Amino acid sequence: MKVVKPNKALKMLGFVLQPNLHWSYILGLIYAVLEAE
Repeated sequence: MKVVKPNKALKMLGFVLQPNLHWSYILGLIYAVLEAE
């Protein structure tokens, strides 16, 4: 996984995620991205 800045990662996640996904899943992805740094 490429290391990206948190703000860019959040923008990418917000762009690709579907609005019908559960928030727990979305938060899990964000947490995983932040932990990858």
